[in-house]
This record gives sequence, C-alpha cells and structure tokens, in this order.
Amino acid sequence: MEGQGRRPARGARSAAIVDHLNTTPAAYPPPIPPGGATRARGVWVKSAVADLLRNPKYTGYQVFNRRAIRSRSGAHNDPALWVWAPAPVHEPLITASAPPCRANSR
Repeated sequence: MEGQGRRPARGARSAAIVDHLNTTPAAYPPPIPPGGATRARGVWVKSAVADLLRNPKYTGYQVFNRRAIRSRSGAHNDPALWVWAPAPVHEPLITASAPPCRANSR
C-alpha cells in the first residue's frame, strides 16, 4: 500500500487497513461506539476493523441465528448453527476470503 489515495491490497491484514483508514479521517470517519462520543477514541482500531471483516452481513448474505435469543447475555451461537440465506440479499461490501459455510440454509 503506497500513497495516501490507494486502497489496501486485497486480503490485507487489519493493521494495514487501520493505517489506511486513519490516513484520511475526513473520508473514513472513525466509528462512534454505542456508549456515545465520550467513549470514542477518534481513530480506527484493529479490533473494530477485525469485527467488520468477521461479520458475514458485509459479504452480502443474510445470516440468522448468530446469537442465542433465549440467553440473557445474547451469547454467540456456534457458526455451524447459523442459518444462511441461499443467495446474497444485497451487494457485498467486502469479499469473503473463503465461501461461507452454509450447512444450514433457508
């Protein structure tokens, strides 16, 4: 990744993506956490980018049953229990490094 205007290479690590996002905060404003702006760091961090890259919604597929609805804490279900839409439901924002595991689909 050279220069300020270039995107990170496909498959770039979270750290490279964070560096790119933080070079131009006007173009890529950092996220504001649910607790409000008082908790915000004002920069992108690796954990925020890693969470985005792990979230299957951004690959274009709708995924159901990711969280247990009957638990008080909203615990995460095992990915083998996730229910994937049979086809993408919207344009993907990121490309998946591997095809989604769709053992369960609607």
